[in-house]
Amino acid sequence: MRHSWTSVFLSTLVVACGAPEGESGTSGQTEVSGDAGSGLGGDSGDGTIGEAGGESSGGDAGSGSGGSGEDDSAGSGLDELDPSVGDMPTDLPPEDLEPQPFFFMQLADTQLGFIVDNQHFEMDLALMQSAIDRANLLKPAFVTVCGDMINKVMGEAQKDAFWEVADTLDPSIPLYLVAGNHDVDNVPTWKTLSWYWDNFGDDEYTFEVEGSLFVVLNSTLLKEPNGAPVAAAAHKEWLIDTLQSAGEGDPLHVILLQHHPWTLVAGDEEDQYYNMPSALRQELFPLFEAAGVRAVFAGHYHQNAWAMVGPIEHITTAAVGRVFSDEPPGLRIVKVYLDHIEHAYYGHEEVPDTIEL
Repeated sequence: MRHSWTSVFLSTLVVACGAPEGESGTSGQTEVSGDAGSGLGGDSGDGTIGEAGGESSGGDAGSGSGGSGEDDSAGSGLDELDPSVGDMPTDLPPEDLEPQPFFFMQLADTQLGFIVDNQHFEMDLALMQSAIDRANLLKPAFVTVCGDMINKVMGEAQKDAFWEVADTLDPSIPLYLVAGNHDVDNVPTWKTLSWYWDNFGDDEYTFEVEGSLFVVLNSTLLKEPNGAPVAAAAHKEWLIDTLQSAGEGDPLHVILLQHHPWTLVAGDEEDQYYNMPSALRQELFPLFEAAGVRAVFAGHYHQNAWAMVGPIEHITTAAVGRVFSDEPPGLRIVKVYLDHIEHAYYGHEEVPDTIEL
């Protein structure tokens, strides 16, 4: 029923809604690090992140011995001793397999209740359901919602409605949630953070897919730390430690998932509501580069934006729900290869039926 709403009002959202003041693959083995809730289940919006500088080194598959040795008619059993005889083993452990290309689906700002200012959220739900339906069809390696799952801070009805739709996601597809300012408030406090942890899960965690490391962070807490300074300091320390460890390791790609964009168009742009403070950018951008961060995927802006700062691509994805531009609401498909990353934004009615890697 919710999906049927999409075609009725999709073309009217841009006209009706203005900005307030103030975007089938093979899913790899996924490892998640975090305490709670992680892994629950150019202006065109398109881009490619270029050469990564080397391919991941897989194990040597040629060292296994052939034959099972269980055939009584084999006689001498020489096929057990000579690896050139018999079939090669097909049950190599995952660590001996080279990472494979995959794709994931990035959603942002489902923000239930925003279209009609919290009066109801049927239209928001229909758009979110459309995105989940496309995920169920395409089978991405995972789906992430980059913040603002709901519009009203600690909104119980909106939270319940979000999970009602989210629970229709195929259980084989992991869902990774990111805290946004409408989820934890513009200035987070222990009360709003605790509510988020109880209802949406952890706000800081990492997970791995096919050798790529994904780092999920709470940008609102970094941007506005004064409401919960102890939590903010701990979160910043966690982020620094996580990226330093990544820099010492050998992930294929390091990708950040967050709500606020670090930057919309340039690394030295002025501070504003929609980006991260310049002081934090100056402090952390060198760490990002040293850690091998390849891309940052964010939301919050309710329209698409893009910036390249050094070797790092900053991709801001328009909303699943209410948008602030002439672009349609929609989602982003991100393809991750061994040596580069590609991405494209699609309106809900433009999402393809298949994804080629």
